[in-house]
Amino acid sequence: MPAKFLSLLFTGVFAAAFGAGGLFGGVLPLLEIAGNAWSVRSWQPVPGQVLEVDIETGRRRLVTTEVRYRYEFGGVPYESSRIGIGKPGGDSFGTWQRSWYSRLSDALANRPP
Repeated sequence: MPAKFLSLLFTGVFAAAFGAGGLFGGVLPLLEIAGNAWSVRSWQPVPGQVLEVDIETGRRRLVTTEVRYRYEFGGVPYESSRIGIGKPGGDSFGTWQRSWYSRLSDALANRPP
């Protein structure tokens, strides 16, 4: 009887740990991105000006593009550093960060709105 109880306890703890990992590492971030995508669907494009841009390569080839830009909407000036709809940060796969760095660097060098 005690062995069966310990087996059930271990299985329950194991399932809870992996369930929490899946929830916090997978489901909740996806829901946040989906919510952001839903909210930006009504945003209107406006001209802006890139003030500064930088790219960093950290440990484990983590690449992060950082930018600061200004724009005006409804007669009110704004300044931001957001790129994309996910949480700010880098990644170590694909070309998304480097592609945005290239586009933003060109905008900074040429200064078009």
